[in-house]
Amino acid sequence: MMEMGAALCASNYPPEYAVLPSNLSEIRPTDSADGACAMPLADEGSNYTLPNVGEFQTQMTGYFHNGQLATQFEVTIYYRGRRVKEQTVKNPDGFRLCYTSESKFPYLDDLRFPEAASCLSDQQQIMYTNRLLEGMGQGLIVEVNNNQICAQRLGSCRTFWSMMENPRSNEPRQISSKELTVLYDLSQFHQEMCAFLNSEGGSPQYSIWLCFGELWPDPGDRTWNKKMIMVQVTPITFKLLHELAHGVGASSLHGDSINLQLSDPLSSSSFLFILEQHMDIE
Repeated sequence: MMEMGAALCASNYPPEYAVLPSNLSEIRPTDSADGACAMPLADEGSNYTLPNVGEFQTQMTGYFHNGQLATQFEVTIYYRGRRVKEQTVKNPDGFRLCYTSESKFPYLDDLRFPEAASCLSDQQQIMYTNRLLEGMGQGLIVEVNNNQICAQRLGSCRTFWSMMENPRSNEPRQISSKELTVLYDLSQFHQEMCAFLNSEGGSPQYSIWLCFGELWPDPGDRTWNKKMIMVQVTPITFKLLHELAHGVGASSLHGDSINLQLSDPLSSSSFLFILEQHMDIE
């Protein structure tokens, strides 16, 4: 486990390039810095269009193939809180986050970090961002493996992760460079979804936040938009199911304002039953 004073990039860089300066927090976020991307949820006053049971069964065949998760990914890259790139990765196997290197993973899509100078104006911020980008090497892979969303660091720029942009714990979690690190899995989503629909827990937390070259979660409680490079990864299948579950739950609470002119309408219990069937959850 890395000690607090350890370099965040490998020692093949000159000493002054190994650790970001102690006054990094003095760089001010840009005025146009975006807040955390809130996942769009159905408005409780809306007139929902919910699938019936048969339609939902059909939808689920596109989300799961023989019990195996099939998902695209929404990926958003931030440089110190500024959103600099958004892309939908359609490859269900996953993708590689990289800067300039050529891929050694033909089964994954490449998603490249933009050049700092092309989207930033603060010269000090550009300099520090470039130091991290230059340490990416082969980058970082995110892939779906046995119903688990995993990641592995391939370059010298250490990478940390959380499941929320405002984690409850400030204990940094590092992604391994030696093996795949499990970030989230299908059973965890299923548990969180059951709790959500049964009013026993909050919304499922399936958006993954990656921090490159700096400790995250931050032991000093610095927020995500003060980090040089952050990446938000959202599995679209989980997002769509969450939005649908929100609609199903809202329909049971606000039936007077919702058009339920459906044959065999989808309920919370039928939603969970079909979900478990296709997820192959025991």
